[in-house]
Amino acid sequence: MAKKALIVSTSAAKMGDHDTGLWSEECTGPYYTFKGEGFEVTVCSVAGGDIPVDAGSLSDTFKTENDKRSEAEGNAFLKNTPKLADQDLSSFDVVFFSGGHGTCVDFPTEEVGSAVSKAWAAGKVVAAVCHGPMCFVNAKNEAGEPLVKGKKVACFSNTEEEQVGLTGKVPFLLADKLKELGATIEGADPWSDKAVRDGNLVTGQNPQSSVSVAKLCLQDETKAEEQKPATAETPAATTKAEEPAAEEVKPTETPVQESAGENKEAKATETPVQEPAGEGKEPSPAATKTDENVETSPAIAKAEDGIAQVSAAEETFTEETAGVKAPSSCFCAGFA
Repeated sequence: MAKKALIVSTSAAKMGDHDTGLWSEECTGPYYTFKGEGFEVTVCSVAGGDIPVDAGSLSDTFKTENDKRSEAEGNAFLKNTPKLADQDLSSFDVVFFSGGHGTCVDFPTEEVGSAVSKAWAAGKVVAAVCHGPMCFVNAKNEAGEPLVKGKKVACFSNTEEEQVGLTGKVPFLLADKLKELGATIEGADPWSDKAVRDGNLVTGQNPQSSVSVAKLCLQDETKAEEQKPATAETPAATTKAEEPAAEEVKPTETPVQESAGENKEAKATETPVQEPAGEGKEPSPAATKTDENVETSPAIAKAEDGIAQVSAAEETFTEETAGVKAPSSCFCAGFA
C-alpha cells in the first residue's frame, strides 16, 4: 500500500498591504519529491480552492525546475484544493506545511494549530519549511505544552526577514516566536539549505531547504535517530586522531622492557595492580625495585659472590637504559 503525504498551503493572498501567498518551490519541491518516492500526495489549503502564489517566487530569479514542471502540467495540484478542515489527518504518513508570507496570516491560528496537534498525537511526521513553522504557534503536544518546546527547529531567520524588507510587516519574527515557545533554533547562513529532524518533527529554514525537508520526512524515525550520534561523534573522531601520538611512545619504551629481560619472571610474581605501575612514565625505578626484590630473596642471599656481581652489572645496565627515557619524553612532548 502506497504511503500518503498531505501538503498544506496558505490561502492568504495578502499580508496587510503586501501581496503575497504561497512560495511556489515550497510546495512544488516537496510535491515532486514525495511523488518520486511513490507517495500518494494531496495538496490542500486553509480555505480551499485555488492557492494564491507569490509572484516573486515565479520570477526568473527564483523559479525552480520544480516550478517549471508544475507550470508545464498546468499547476493542476494548486487548483481547486480541498480544505484542511476536511482532511482526515490520521490517514496520512506525512503532513507537510509549506511556506510563503501568506502563512503569517492564516497559519498561527487555533484551527491550524489544532490540525498540527492532531497529526502529532497520531504519530505522523509533521514538517514545515521557511514560514511554514507559523503552523506551530498554537500547536500543542500530548502534555498540553507548545509542540516545539525542547525541539530543534529551523525556520526563516531574522536576517533573511530583514533582507527581504518585511521585518516591519510580519506580525512577529518567526524565529523569536519559536524561541519564546521553547524551541532551539538551528540556523545556517542566509539562503543556504538547512533542514533539521528531531523525532517526527522536520523543519527547514528557507525555500532552498524545501526538498531537503521532504527527503528527511522519507526517513523513518529510527534511521533519523541513528544519524544523530554520527554528528555527535566528532569529538570521538578527534580522540582517535590523537591516538597515534600515544602509540609513538611504545617503540621508545620497548628497549627498556627488553633490557630487563631477566626481570620478566620477577614481574610475573607481582600483583596485577603493580603491573601498570611498571609501565608508567618512570620505568627505571620499577626496574630498580625489581632488582631490590631479587637481592632480598633468600635464594639470592645464599648465592655466590659472582651472582651478586652479575646483579650489580644488571643494575648498571638498567640505569644506563633509563637514561634514554629523557629524549623519549622530549620526543613525545612534540606531539602535545
